[in-house]
Amino acid sequence: MGFYFAENLRFLRRRKGVTQSELSAHMNKAHTTIGNWEKKHSKPSIEELLELTRYFNVSVSDLLEKDLSKLVEQKIESSQDNEVNHLKNGTVWNSDTMQQYTEIQKKYIELLQEENKLLKQLVKESELLGVD
Repeated sequence: MGFYFAENLRFLRRRKGVTQSELSAHMNKAHTTIGNWEKKHSKPSIEELLELTRYFNVSVSDLLEKDLSKLVEQKIESSQDNEVNHLKNGTVWNSDTMQQYTEIQKKYIELLQEENKLLKQLVKESELLGVD
């Protein structure tokens, strides 16, 4: 069993579009606290951990033991594949079917745009930190 707290914290924070400073203000902690958690320099208390699970709406076990970034990617791919396959396999392509397919593609594009936004933010933060 892996321990993914630091990675999941960074992933969830970025996915929500919250900076380390904003999260530290919400948690009523020093501005360096979140960065230290994400860099594995320190760990939150049980109370802090519970507040994070409420803030990000995840379970403690998911926050600690699962690689949430991979689970999200798998859900996106699985959801899109299932919906597209359902439409392709034996379905008559009438206007309703085309509309459903278009909606699926729109959702997929939105997810790709969100992923692109997160990647741009990661690059920007890496540049600010001087990370290659």
